Amino acid sequence: MSVTIKMKNPEQLVEALHAEIKNKKIKLWEIDEDGHLTHTPNKYYKKAWFSPEVNKITGEVNFKYIRPKNSKDSKSFYGMYHGRLIKMLLSNFYKKFELESTEFK
Repeated sequence: MSVTIKMKNPEQLVEALHAEIKNKKIKLWEIDEDGHLTHTPNKYYKKAWFSPEVNKITGEVNFKYIRPKNSKDSKSFYGMYHGRLIKMLLSNFYKKFELESTEFK
């Protein structure tokens, strides 16, 4: 499973995300040397990652879920990790998304 966000300028989301994590405006997430995102609380740190991939043609950023080799995630861990990513993205960048029927205020 992955998380896909549709936007007019998808590369701007990844740039802003990286900048806000590096500037400590977004806490509890870290970017590794490969550009992957990991959740930083001890219980979750480096147990999984998201790799953001930009598709300028479709106007999408796809956050691909990556887990360590030879590891198995529980359904609750898998769901929680995706949920935390979505929460962080909506809390910080929802005005940049193309929303079809719902507007957040």
